[in-house]
Amino acid sequence: MRRRALLCAEAGAGLGHLTKLLRLGELLLKDGWTVRIVGPGAGGFPGEAAAGIVFSEGERWGHALGAPPQRTGSSASLGDTLADLGFRDPQAIRDQITYWHLRFADFVPDLVVTDYAPGAVLAARDRIPALVAGSGFTVPPATMAHFPPLHELSPVRESEEALCQTVNAVLAEGGVRPIGCLPEVFAGEAQNVFTYPLLDPYRGVRDEPVLGALAAETMRPQAADPEAVGEEVFVYFQAGERQDRLLRLVAALRRLRLPVRAYLPGAPPAYLDWLAASGAVIEPRPVPLARIVRSRLLVHHGSHGFAALGLAAGLPQATFGWDIEKNLNGKAVEKAGAGLDRHIDHVCDEEVEAVMHEVLEGAHFADAARALSAELSVFSGGRAEAVFLHTARRLAGLPVS
Repeated sequence: MRRRALLCAEAGAGLGHLTKLLRLGELLLKDGWTVRIVGPGAGGFPGEAAAGIVFSEGERWGHALGAPPQRTGSSASLGDTLADLGFRDPQAIRDQITYWHLRFADFVPDLVVTDYAPGAVLAARDRIPALVAGSGFTVPPATMAHFPPLHELSPVRESEEALCQTVNAVLAEGGVRPIGCLPEVFAGEAQNVFTYPLLDPYRGVRDEPVLGALAAETMRPQAADPEAVGEEVFVYFQAGERQDRLLRLVAALRRLRLPVRAYLPGAPPAYLDWLAASGAVIEPRPVPLARIVRSRLLVHHGSHGFAALGLAAGLPQATFGWDIEKNLNGKAVEKAGAGLDRHIDHVCDEEVEAVMHEVLEGAHFADAARALSAELSVFSGGRAEAVFLHTARRLAGLPVS
């Protein structure tokens, strides 16, 4: 009998979470599972899904409430972020758990796999084995007593004890075991952390080693051959709340008169037409990794997937993020010497050009990127994928080697 896996995304705004779940779903599909992926944006996900994987549109936190959850905008800790997500409001938690219970009843999964979906983890608690997968940011160690500060720009605002009490009050209504601390909302029955140590914000407190990025093995041959690197600048930005600023940034990039290949989901068609007329190659759908790694420079908004891709491929990067996860990724790459990072709200068009010039002309950035890629080769060989499948089979009660 085929095992059934429900792959869940919930809180992230970009395509990275769905892309990662797609990769994991493909691994399960090849292993003989029936797979469904549910998450915000999944209904129109532009990825090339393997035949047999069903995508269903998911629900964001607080969607059913009469008013959106209260937000402070604090990113000082993941506890503060969860509070803004809806963890202050018992009804928001209740609605999200109920939503996932209905999804479980419809699909009847043997395993739940989550990427930044704490509501799905709570809904599966005491019901269905849950495998919590994702980047270092979205899979914090569940054994911590509390979430540590992620930066020093502002103090932590929320009482995690109060948030924990709110969660446990809702869990008690269903006769579900309470959590002992707020990080336990990411516990599940197992965790798989697909990142590199330098991109892991919990590097100093994680008990188990990270597994490396899922795309690392694909990138390795390119990193070993610097002569194969082309002249293109590859640009990836997902339009949205920063759309106007992002489009101005890409326009500034075009003034450098370098060959540009861009994937800009959500950008206005008229803008894409103008960009194409200026000489850029506009990709209508996600670009194969083999094409991206022939670039000279990656320019993106600090997404974990692209930061890890650049590190694995040995390519210098310029990042322009706007939230704490993206900023942490960009700063980690900059600290490692493989690129430069700027907050998109705090950089003018002229500085964009200056950043591009500095990264492109500074040989030390490319040298550092190649050296990092060589160091990260220990994560190649498909180990991350093998660990994931082993964990999934174990949790579902299937034979494991």
